[in-house]
Amino acid sequence: MAAVKGREIRLSTDTGFLKLIAMVSMVMDHAGKMFFPQLGWMRIVGRLAFHIYAYCVAAGCVYTRNPLRYALRVLGLALISQPVYCLALAHVSGTMNAAVQNGITLTGAVTWFVESMKNANILFTLLAGILLIGSLREKKYILAGLMTWLVWYTDSYINYGWEGVALMVLFYAFIDQPLTSLCWVGGFMLWWAGRSGGTYQLFMFRYSIQIFALLALPLIYIPTKTGTRLPKWAFYLFYPLHLAVIYLLLQMGV
Repeated sequence: MAAVKGREIRLSTDTGFLKLIAMVSMVMDHAGKMFFPQLGWMRIVGRLAFHIYAYCVAAGCVYTRNPLRYALRVLGLALISQPVYCLALAHVSGTMNAAVQNGITLTGAVTWFVESMKNANILFTLLAGILLIGSLREKKYILAGLMTWLVWYTDSYINYGWEGVALMVLFYAFIDQPLTSLCWVGGFMLWWAGRSGGTYQLFMFRYSIQIFALLALPLIYIPTKTGTRLPKWAFYLFYPLHLAVIYLLLQMGV
């Protein structure tokens, strides 16, 4: 597929392979959280997933001819995924339980869903990145400003916060300049992992578990040609489906 707007992707174009790695990494992360909390390495491997997804979104915004259609597709799946995300990964609050404690009614279900958005699933983060990049790509700068404000305002509600959206924008901005991109993205990721300190030490500085996301960079910046092809919807449908499997296993007492 040819890139639009004269942009040339000079980082990895082997996005099928990258998506496959991200999917496996995500499953390990979620399985580690819910079934094997004693295996810290599973959560470390899981740090790869979002950053690869972020790059794939940036590449998708170069390729797509219709950013709005791209965004609507992700929005639909984000809405579908939200309930199972909360149930599968233990993001159900007391307020949410109270809304349906006497049975599921329309009012209770709406309250449950609205409350659940205080911990929105990762597809909403990707959606914010698509909308912001799309508005910048189409030179809709007022819309881009509004999107930037919205991301900042809802920072505490979305997975990976404003930093996750900023990462997508950085990938997109320098997607045709590998060295410049690596400097900006790598520097931003180091700052992100180290700004609040943490339990991991590197070069006399302390970092959070986010430092292991740097392991995704060779996969993104070193071109590969595996020929891996995934159906367009597989990348997105896999998200709610794997969460549903986790929830069912939890209900079975696994």
